[in-house]
Amino acid sequence: MNSTAHVLPNNLLVAPYLNNTEYADIILLHWYKFAEPESVYFYLLGACATIIGLSAIAANSLIIIAYISTKSLRSSCNWFTINLAISDIGLSITCCFPMKAVAMFQRKWIWGKVGCDFYGVSGGLFGFASIATLATIAYLRYNTIAQVQTWSNTVTRRKAIFALLAIWLWSATWPMLPYFGLGRWVLEGFLTGCTFDYISNDRSSRVFSLCLFFGGFICPVLLICFSYARIIWLIRASKRHLCQSTPRDGTDTQEIPCKELLSLRAIKTIALLIFTFLVAWGPYACVCILSVFGYQKHLTPWTTELPGLFAKTGALFNPIIYVFRHKRIRKRISRRYPRLQSFLSKQPHPSTLAHMKQNQTPSVRTTSKRSFSDGNLTTHSGTRSSDHSNLELERLRC
Repeated sequence: MNSTAHVLPNNLLVAPYLNNTEYADIILLHWYKFAEPESVYFYLLGACATIIGLSAIAANSLIIIAYISTKSLRSSCNWFTINLAISDIGLSITCCFPMKAVAMFQRKWIWGKVGCDFYGVSGGLFGFASIATLATIAYLRYNTIAQVQTWSNTVTRRKAIFALLAIWLWSATWPMLPYFGLGRWVLEGFLTGCTFDYISNDRSSRVFSLCLFFGGFICPVLLICFSYARIIWLIRASKRHLCQSTPRDGTDTQEIPCKELLSLRAIKTIALLIFTFLVAWGPYACVCILSVFGYQKHLTPWTTELPGLFAKTGALFNPIIYVFRHKRIRKRISRRYPRLQSFLSKQPHPSTLAHMKQNQTPSVRTTSKRSFSDGNLTTHSGTRSSDHSNLELERLRC
């Protein structure tokens, strides 16, 4: 690298590293042709990384504190939410603030090759752990409904421990492959963050990229889609079963507001989870897979830096969607931090709740009581013929 320093202009992106041989192995030749962005862009993205990182750390820390300080929420079924918060905090610390933000403000990577390896392994570990946790929660919820069991009976302590160990083992397998001679970690984008080498055409780098993409990303996404598709199907099947039930006391069947039996809020929450997950990680995954299939020439510092930074917002989406919509968690945080009460005490979709109250009927046998809690549908029916369907719907709640 030193031999070419005298022929390269000073405004190149790689200029700060030309006299340091430590960076020779982690800067690809692909980045030598790009000029260094203006300083204002480094500072702007550094501020974004700081805001995303600190916000995600604070939000997930509140979740962990609320669960630990609430005895009724320490059950094994909630361990996955805590695990999700822990992985999101780890991702935010290693890939947003302070490592990423400091490098942005310095306008170069200051952590050396060892820091690059740590950044890459940690980012992969915590990122895949978050995705794997989401997929595990999705599958366990589907399994609970399919077996018509309570959530606590399905997610026992033994099963929870086994699942958590499997999550971390699965997540650690892929980023650890470079230590076994497959792939490597290199600088990318503005050269202020590290990732796997998805640009080089050698067999080792290509295999490593495909392993990360399919093993760490595609497999959890497929499991999430399968699980929630089955959940929606089971809810619709339960709705049809209840609507077709014949009243035994001659009560008008119109008393049963069947449309409410299908929890639109639950379906919207499911769609939102999948949508935000794909929005956060999808662009960066597309960038990486495009390079693997030979479109490296379309990769610039901007087209790799922005998707990589935006993917970190997933650590902020998760606590908002998964836990801040949890009524008991909101109340616990509101009591512990009164200044947040005005924000957390707002009930989502008040028009839906008011509509439910207006449509409730006093029928004992054919009318179902409905309570929406934590974005899920719980039904309690007075007829024995609909007990099975009611139990299926009730299992959505955790």
